[in-house]
Amino acid sequence: FKQVTELGLKADWLGTDYMNDQFMEATWPYSKGVGAVQPAAIPTDRYKAFAKEVEKRRGKPGMPLFSGNAYDALTIICLAMESGKKVNGDAIAENMRVVANPPGTKVYNFAEGVKLLRQGKKIDYEGLAGSQNFDDTGNVITSLGIVKIEDNKRIYLGYLSEADLGETLQKVKKIFTPVTPAK
Repeated sequence: FKQVTELGLKADWLGTDYMNDQFMEATWPYSKGVGAVQPAAIPTDRYKAFAKEVEKRRGKPGMPLFSGNAYDALTIICLAMESGKKVNGDAIAENMRVVANPPGTKVYNFAEGVKLLRQGKKIDYEGLAGSQNFDDTGNVITSLGIVKIEDNKRIYLGYLSEADLGETLQKVKKIFTPVTPAK
């Protein structure tokens, strides 16, 4: 970014999830106007409350990238162990879809989920970063944020939801699915 700027070259930069706090710190002011489309939770009221709590505990403004995703991952792991009645990798692997995918009562945190699991009920964890439904290959489609760097901050210009991405992602996955040769 520095060389492009110093050489007076004009370029549009668009990337994915490289646009984190460390990137901005290392590249500012040369990264002004850089854009990205990257995983980002749609700022629901629930997400905003989480972000406010994270900022309070960090003692500074802003949410580190993937904080919502990390919260979701940890919640699913803990619920999977509770569902499997064991604290090991097998319990996690065997129960991630059980606690994160339909059918089941929608739950929004560990406490709600564990309460229903202990009552013998099925749950469907709904994450901070969106639906956490695993597909047949183990992937979760979450929302994407359209981001630009201005004033050394990530500015979210918009979001693409799971519904916006679902059909397109399925087409891309089909392109990359290996074809099994006929015998």
